Amino acid sequence: MPSKIRRRISQSFKEPVINKLFWLLGIFLFTIFIILFIENYFDQNYTLRYQHTIRNQEQKQKLDFILKEQLMNIQLAFKTYPSINHPQQLANNHDIIKEKISQCIDILRILDQGGQYSYRNTVNLASSEEIIEIITYEKDQYTGTINEVRQLYPAINDLQSLSSRIVATLKTPVDNEVTDLASVDESVAFYLKQADSIFTRIFEIERKISYDIQKNVVSVNNTSINVLNRYNRLKYINLMLFSLFAGTITYLVIIQISKIIIVRKKAEQNSKKLLMAVEQSPVAS
Repeated sequence: MPSKIRRRISQSFKEPVINKLFWLLGIFLFTIFIILFIENYFDQNYTLRYQHTIRNQEQKQKLDFILKEQLMNIQLAFKTYPSINHPQQLANNHDIIKEKISQCIDILRILDQGGQYSYRNTVNLASSEEIIEIITYEKDQYTGTINEVRQLYPAINDLQSLSSRIVATLKTPVDNEVTDLASVDESVAFYLKQADSIFTRIFEIERKISYDIQKNVVSVNNTSINVLNRYNRLKYINLMLFSLFAGTITYLVIIQISKIIIVRKKAEQNSKKLLMAVEQSPVAS
């Protein structure tokens, strides 16, 4: 920077009025910075945090809906066993149950530990088009773990075992023509009765899981409303107090500038009077 420009800037800062104007500019910029800082602080620490917690609970609720849907599909597949009379249909039905049970285990693991689940929603049965939704749930430190989730693991694994037994029983007439069909039907009916008992226990536990998740969603929503209302009041009080402080400082600086201007005007008037007196004096003539 040239020395002339530096000298001019230095002289400008030494000028009282300009110096006070820079003070006003500084107060204005500092006020904007503090307002943005307060807004960002409350958004990051309260608004966004609670929004994330609520969305996380909603993702958990969505996983619970999918879990219930898969369990109902498994139950439906079990009910179709008595009407199956072809080996390929039997194998396909067993594979469907295995796939749905695997998806249920994945959902339970995510509900317990957190993670991502890809939900495939088929547009219609006649089309291969599908919508894949990625559901992400993070283990929540605020609402904790639902203990009933882990109780479903053994019950669902029991369904896998029962499905294998039913398939083995129904395949026997195909492999051995001498097999007593009445005995086969009786065995299948016994296994299906066991499955019904397991499903009753599973859906009872699942209802408890749904209730706990719904309770957490409502609790987090209510807490967020109360907390955000409280901290919004605190935020606006802080903004009002700082604005009052900045306004007071600005008022004092403006008064100082006014005094400087008044003093300068008086000095200019006195200088003019003195100059006129000198010009009118006999000595000057």
